[in-house]
Amino acid sequence: DTAARLGGDEFAVLLVDIAEEHIGAVADRIVGNLTRPLEVVGGELTVGASLGMASAASGTLDADALVRNADVAMYVAKHGGKGRLSVFEQPETVAA
Repeated sequence: DTAARLGGDEFAVLLVDIAEEHIGAVADRIVGNLTRPLEVVGGELTVGASLGMASAASGTLDADALVRNADVAMYVAKHGGKGRLSVFEQPETVAA
């Protein structure tokens, strides 16, 4: 597993070979650790986090597309408020 800063206030966590039913628990742990108050000189500092998740299991094999999909999901989570997780859902294709 790998964590990396993408830029600004955006980070990515790459989880390899994780069962889909465990992803929610991992996301809850990440949000819980990020939102825990930090002791700093003169008081406490709190950080908010919104998480977007995309899975390669849904057929996205290209790394750039996977990051874009997670980014879309993150903005959906941000729109819902801090401390939220949103999962990217592939749009249904319409047959002509």
